[in-house]
Amino acid sequence: TITISIGGETKTYTYAEMGMADGRTPRPNEQWELLRQCALEGGQLTWKGVAPSRRNQKCRERLGEHLRAFTGIESDPFEFVKAIKGWKAHFTIEPD
Repeated sequence: TITISIGGETKTYTYAEMGMADGRTPRPNEQWELLRQCALEGGQLTWKGVAPSRRNQKCRERLGEHLRAFTGIESDPFEFVKAIKGWKAHFTIEPD
């Protein structure tokens, strides 16, 4: 699950409620797994030990688009940070 707080309102959602279920199986999709990884890495997406790839960038872009649509925020929820060679979330995220 994930808990989202926007404008003083807090709600908890499952990956399925957020539209992040894999259409072929009842499991979470790649964007949910990336969001989970972001939580485990303290709000960063660096793909440690994995060479940067266009596929990783597209997955991150899709996650950003999904989060914007789901939450109604207008800007990209991630920014590229050269110092970490990855993306940093503009929101607070922690693993359960």
